[in-house]
Amino acid sequence: MKKMLCVFLVCVCTLSLFSCGSATSNDKFYDENDPIKVVDCLGRQISFHEPVNTIATSQGGAVDNYFHALKVSDRIVATNGHHSVDKLFFDPSDMPSVGKWSVDKEALAKIKPDLYIGGVNIDDLKSANKMGIKAYGMSYSSFEDITYNLETLGVLFGVQERAQYVIDYLNAILELVDSRIMTVPESERLTAIMLS
Repeated sequence: MKKMLCVFLVCVCTLSLFSCGSATSNDKFYDENDPIKVVDCLGRQISFHEPVNTIATSQGGAVDNYFHALKVSDRIVATNGHHSVDKLFFDPSDMPSVGKWSVDKEALAKIKPDLYIGGVNIDDLKSANKMGIKAYGMSYSSFEDITYNLETLGVLFGVQERAQYVIDYLNAILELVDSRIMTVPESERLTAIMLS
């Protein structure tokens, strides 16, 4: 019985080591030795040796706003953005597009940015990865998502201080709203929806 238990444990440990080793060694988008490491909104790890210099996104204004807030708009090399907010910072009509909401694989392959930022469509992210382009999956449906994106993008772009400034600014606005409605009963509070 002890002999069988030992053989079983040796097999389990060997398989565990083999599977863990293969997961990290085959992942060309994450290197434990890189100084810049993040996990995207889908739990996918990516790393860089130096801050990201070129960004492409098919998500447009919803994502471009992060770049504007972090003051890295000059790193955008492709977007679907023809949004009025974008036009405050650059002329998106002079910029190539890599798709509208889903990725245009051919366009992305031509541009070959350091980082493709998509939404939560895993197929788009995997398509970028198949071309050798690192991809970040972004969700932006809650304030927690927004804060998380600002933190991780701040790390990726090397602008952590700016990211913290924007997070503090957003939190101050939320605190202001909370202070103004704290005496209003929950049943009397108005609700609103904001779409993109």
